[in-house]
Amino acid sequence: MTENEKKQIEEMANEIHRADISFLAKGIEIIENAMNEDFVEKIISRQQHIATHLYNAGYRKQEWVSVEDDTPKDGEKRVQVFLRDDDFTKPIGENKIDTDRYIDGKWVRWGKHVTHWMPLPEAPKMKGGAE
Repeated sequence: MTENEKKQIEEMANEIHRADISFLAKGIEIIENAMNEDFVEKIISRQQHIATHLYNAGYRKQEWVSVEDDTPKDGEKRVQVFLRDDDFTKPIGENKIDTDRYIDGKWVRWGKHVTHWMPLPEAPKMKGGAE
């Protein structure tokens, strides 16, 4: 690449940089003008309304639960589990996630490899009532 080509590329990069800065500045100006107290209160109220509606409809944030903190109900079949190897220093096959059942205080398939779990959602309802 010649010095002239390098210089042209550098100038083009500087123009793109200036355009990006100008675009960002305009976006910040628009946001600052819109962010008055009344506008923020309306956004927060709308978010609260949506969250309440979702919660009342049965939606819940699903998070991994450490087996040290809690275990599923005995006999629970619809459980997703996170697994580690025997010495607990590395994941089984790159952070393996699988399903298991918890019966009589034990994981049926993965035993001591299970470090975390979360319940799976109910199966979808199919036409004709079958799952």
